Amino acid sequence: MEQEPMKTYDVSLTLPDADGWIYVEVPELGALTQAKSRGEAYTAAFELISVQTGEDVRDFNIRFTSEA
Repeated sequence: MEQEPMKTYDVSLTLPDADGWIYVEVPELGALTQAKSRGEAYTAAFELISVQTGEDVRDFNIRFTSEA
């Protein structure tokens, strides 16, 4: 049985603003959140997509289109 390819979501990260926040956006879902570090931003991206879609984080990939 052939496995379906995993869905890939594009995620955009901004450079930290004056207060140190990195904005994490998933344009396809119209979803936005923020994080205080690059590591938190990666985790936030997976959590944001999982919450928005109901998919398990093991069932999709993330492609960063711009990076802080």
